[in-house]
Amino acid sequence: MSGSILIIDDSAAQRKLVRLALETQGYVIVEAENGMQAIEAMDHIGDSTRLILCDVNMPVMNGLEFVRELKKRENHAAIPVIMLTTETNETMVEEMQSLGTNSWLTKPFKMSDLITETRRHIRF
Repeated sequence: MSGSILIIDDSAAQRKLVRLALETQGYVIVEAENGMQAIEAMDHIGDSTRLILCDVNMPVMNGLEFVRELKKRENHAAIPVIMLTTETNETMVEEMQSLGTNSWLTKPFKMSDLITETRRHIRF
């Protein structure tokens, strides 16, 4: 399987859970602690990112700020984004949709739901 999935979450424990679930499915994982670190990682790894799983609430650059920046970049704008969030209010959902995210999972989520959404949205 070529390409990688970028996991962006300030919680090391959450990143580890997601990474382990997806590695068992054969996916290659890249991790970042916040949106700024993710932008730097994407600049470094080039066009190999096939899907982004992104937390909403993070320091330095939150998930929504990250998606706004991502969509400005021609070579990364089409990468599917699944938001991982504790936020379920209507305003947040509308904002995620308006930014062009593909889906979202509300924490805590089942790993089976994560795998299903990953398979549904990953770009090869």
